Amino acid sequence: MTIGLNRDIALDKTTRKKRSKEKKKKLKLSTIEELIATILSNQSNDLYGLQVIQAIDSVADEYSVSFGSLYPALQRLENKGIVKSYWGEDTPDNRGGARRRYYSLTEKGKDALNRIQGIRNQLSTVKVMS
Repeated sequence: MTIGLNRDIALDKTTRKKRSKEKKKKLKLSTIEELIATILSNQSNDLYGLQVIQAIDSVADEYSVSFGSLYPALQRLENKGIVKSYWGEDTPDNRGGARRRYYSLTEKGKDALNRIQGIRNQLSTVKVMS
């Protein structure tokens, strides 16, 4: 009887580990990551970092984004497969010959953003009874 109980406990632990892994697979975005993904989703052209900052600043004064927070967020998004990037070929003298890195939203990113925005829309309609 004890063996069966231990097996049930072991199965319960296995089930919990499996559920924990499934939760980790769900894609989560921070506020800045969601802002970046939203900006990139509405563009016909790929954007470089300064353009992303200017776009966010133009509509969201309370979300001031610095280069120090933008580029790590873009890297995280790229690591998650939400964003892809490439180095541009232009090297104008007024930038000291520096190339720009351009960013765009992937299909996975579009799906994740649609899912998150769908959840936000659903939450906006919830009425809690008191």
